[in-house]
Amino acid sequence: MGDFMNISTKGKYAIASMLYIAKKRNTDQSISLMTIAENLNISKIYLEQIFSSLKKANLVDSIKGPNGGYQLRKTPNNITLFEILKATESNLSNKKILIEKKEIIEIIITNHILDKIDESIIQILSNITLENLLENIDDYNNNVSFMYYI
Repeated sequence: MGDFMNISTKGKYAIASMLYIAKKRNTDQSISLMTIAENLNISKIYLEQIFSSLKKANLVDSIKGPNGGYQLRKTPNNITLFEILKATESNLSNKKILIEKKEIIEIIITNHILDKIDESIIQILSNITLENLLENIDDYNNNVSFMYYI
């Protein structure tokens, strides 16, 4: 399982960055790309491309000035994974470009299988919010027990 949809590095970094900002949202300050880059070990230049896409999708606001940076445009419970990935992934679909002259099997596969898989993926991603992921992170951190060896 897990072979149907492949999230690119860009999509993963976008999710990680949005989670980072969401986790820091109570400070009421904008978060600079340099801060995100240093804390998540991501290239600042690559983050600029990602945040350009996120800003165009109205998911973040950019604040200018010496204390500038980025803030979430909506609350974490109103930002879905689908919105983030739609803004940053070039193609969320599993369908490959089919030849111009479609054969019946290609039409059946596209219309009855791949379209349904894509609809399911979109539905699942639309029902997972940044808030859900933050809760999962907190649950994970609370349930992890560490073993110390001497």
